[in-house]
Amino acid sequence: MDSTHISNLTRVDAGKDSSWHIHKDHLKYGSIQKTRVDFSGRTLEKIMQKIADNAFINAPYLQSEDQNRYYQECLRWIEENYD
Repeated sequence: MDSTHISNLTRVDAGKDSSWHIHKDHLKYGSIQKTRVDFSGRTLEKIMQKIADNAFINAPYLQSEDQNRYYQECLRWIEENYD
């Protein structure tokens, strides 16, 4: 099953482009750069550590049910696609 979403013509691998999403080689909330976590050259452990380090930055973007749902979808995608 292909879980790729297309929204506003931006292809994302998980989540929703205007919320938490995986696009190409990063996790980010919408267009907010300070939430961005790049995957290039990182192992799953390092990616997850960077996400954990960003908890304070990300907290304002994890307030709604939709935000949390897309965030969890992205975390599952990362765990399934990185090692």
